[in-house]
Amino acid sequence: MIDAVFEEVIANAYVVQALERLGARHAIIWSAALRVSFGIYQGALACILIFAFGAIAAWIFRKYGRLSIPIVAHVAANAAMILG
Repeated sequence: MIDAVFEEVIANAYVVQALERLGARHAIIWSAALRVSFGIYQGALACILIFAFGAIAAWIFRKYGRLSIPIVAHVAANAAMILG
């Protein structure tokens, strides 16, 4: 759970807000790309899925301005991967 909170705080709260001046699309893309760099060791398919999840999480954060929704989604995704 700690990693989910860490990634959401870094990739959403910090990166998205810091890059807002470049526009929403750029902020979301760079946030998702940062997430991919965290999980690149997992392989190509995982990188595609991580990028998609990151883009959706960043979009949700921008729309609602809250980290709770992406954190809960991230914890659920991690649990689903662990439980298989």
